[in-house]
Amino acid sequence: MWLHYAQGGGLGHLTRAVTFWQQQQLPPDDICLMSASPYARAPYIPDNIRLLNVPQSLAYRPEQYRQWLVEAMDRMAIHTLCIDAFPWGLMGEWAGLSQWLPQVKVVHLARRLRWEAYTRALPPAADLMLDTTWLLEPLEAAHEEWLRAHSRHCIPFDLHYPVPDVLPPNIAQELEELPHNAPLWLIVHSTPADEVALLCQYATQMAQEENQQPVLRIVSTELLPSALPPAWDCYPASALFARADRIFTGGGFNSMRQMAPYRDKHYALPFPRRYDDQHWRVAHYLPFRPKSTLEPPEADVYL
Repeated sequence: MWLHYAQGGGLGHLTRAVTFWQQQQLPPDDICLMSASPYARAPYIPDNIRLLNVPQSLAYRPEQYRQWLVEAMDRMAIHTLCIDAFPWGLMGEWAGLSQWLPQVKVVHLARRLRWEAYTRALPPAADLMLDTTWLLEPLEAAHEEWLRAHSRHCIPFDLHYPVPDVLPPNIAQELEELPHNAPLWLIVHSTPADEVALLCQYATQMAQEENQQPVLRIVSTELLPSALPPAWDCYPASALFARADRIFTGGGFNSMRQMAPYRDKHYALPFPRRYDDQHWRVAHYLPFRPKSTLEPPEADVYL
C-alpha cells in the first residue's frame, strides 16, 4: 500500500497528488490518501482511492500524532510513504521515521518553499532519510542542498496535467451564447473570496486601462459573493483555457504549471502564504509581466 501524505486544506495538494499518480501509473487500489482537505472526494480524486482521516484531537499534539501515524502505517502495511511539499511535515511529525519504520520507503514531492520560514518554524529533521526526492520546480539553494544531503536520489520531474476535452453542458451552452466580439477573461481561483475579488479587480483595472469590455467569468469550486462576476464550476479549469483570451490566477504551483502552455495570455498575482513562495514563482514564470500595484491581503494562514 502507498500512503500519500498531502496535509493542507486546499485543492492544490490533491491536484498535484492525482497528477503524480497518473503520470507514475500507480494503481488507484494501491493508494491511500491522508488529507484534511474538504476536497478529498470525487470529482477531485478518484472514487477508488482509500482515505485516511486524522482525528481532530491530534491537532497541535505532535508526539501523539506521530505515534498515531506509526500505528496506522503499521496496521495498513504501508510499503511506500510519499510526503508532499513539506519534507518533515507541518508539525515535525516525520522526524525519526527511519528509526520507527525502517522498512518503509519514503519519497518526497518537492516544490518551492519559503525555506527560511519553514526551517525557522520547524527545525530540520536531521534523522530523516528520503529514498527519492522528485524536484518539481527550482528550489532555493539551501532547500535543495538539504534535500540532496538527505535523499538517496534527487530527480527533476515535470508534472504533465491532463486537459479534458469535454466541458460541463451548462458551461458549453453559455460559451456558445457569449457575444462573439467580446474577449473572454477568466479569473481562476476558488478561495478565499477576498483573493478572488482582488483578481477580479486586477482584470477590471486592466480592461479600463486598455478600453476593453471583456466578458469576465470566475472559475471556482466554491459559492462566492453575488457582487462578484458570474462563476463557473469547472474542474479542472484547464478545460477552459484554450477558449479564453486572458486568464488571471494566483501564484500557486499548480496554476503556474498548468498555465505554462498559455503563458502569452496569463496574468498572475502572488498571494502571501506561510511557506509557499508565490512571489518567486510569478517572477520566475512570468518575468515579462509588469508587477501589479494591487496589494494582496496580509494573511499567511494558507500553506
